[in-house]
Amino acid sequence: LNGGLDFSFFDERLNGTIEGYWRRTVDMLYFKPVRPSLGYSTLPINIGSLSNAGVELELSGDVIKTKNVTWNIYANVSYNKNKILELDPSLGGEWISGNTIFREGENINQFYIREYAGVNPETGAPMWYIDEEVVVKDKTTGEPVLDKNNNPVTEIQKNTTESWSKATQYAQGDLLPKVYGGFGTSVNAYGVDFSIAFNYQLGGKLYDYTYAALMHSGYSRAGQNWHVDILNSWTPENTETDVPRVNTADQYTTSISDRFLVSSNYLSLQNITLGYTLPSKWTKKLHIEKLRVYAVADNVALCAARQGLDPRQAYGMSAETSSVYSPIRSISGGISVTF
Repeated sequence: LNGGLDFSFFDERLNGTIEGYWRRTVDMLYFKPVRPSLGYSTLPINIGSLSNAGVELELSGDVIKTKNVTWNIYANVSYNKNKILELDPSLGGEWISGNTIFREGENINQFYIREYAGVNPETGAPMWYIDEEVVVKDKTTGEPVLDKNNNPVTEIQKNTTESWSKATQYAQGDLLPKVYGGFGTSVNAYGVDFSIAFNYQLGGKLYDYTYAALMHSGYSRAGQNWHVDILNSWTPENTETDVPRVNTADQYTTSISDRFLVSSNYLSLQNITLGYTLPSKWTKKLHIEKLRVYAVADNVALCAARQGLDPRQAYGMSAETSSVYSPIRSISGGISVTF
């Protein structure tokens, strides 16, 4: 389903489009891991259905519109939400695949990973959270609370552990950006034209593998570089930190956890253009209809959660940016001639 509305007001000084959509996808295909003894490692199965719904809005307005001067401002925003409608009954409403979890009624893009609990201030060892079943005790007597069958009542308590392998995996929620889009402005005045364009993204998260690799403890990484943040690692003199000690015996310091989940918000300056069109009374003498001199700068700047991180390259658990170049900044110019 798709519907939209175009509108224009104030003698076409304000223009816009709003559009909404909803799409249902059924029989989603997934390659389910199976026993290698079958002769193959995965089996394609249809596991469920998914919906996508969203809204897109575009606005453009002329702040100034005269014979010689035009100033326009524009902006657009997109919002999308997906939801798993149903999974194959054999899955029991939930499907876990490595570090990803799929649940009925929830978003398809969420991690299922351990939660970082900081640093043990006494030893500097990294810690993670673990759900443990404990016996409920009476606050007054300290005795175990019993149910009607005289069995101890238990509850799940969130504690910490220094064992990454024993730590509990938790669903991290929707990781896709809430909104994304762009905005900019353009000015034309007496032959001079200038425009600037931005892109943005808000409300999402991604896993920064590159940063994780640079925050290693030294385990099996002899000779490899560190991120400058390693200077804030735990020492007996620096116990108030969330960066674990540097100890080559710590194998799991940078293992997958929400410690390396960072905001995927960004603001990029995509383009700056400056040009000048010579007056026609000058060019006509040269039998030229139009002559424009211009300069263009592309991929000018990027503001993100961490220097060197480019959220535009990937999303979610696929944010391995160490082997992917960011768009190259370029500055060019030229002359456009129309005869």
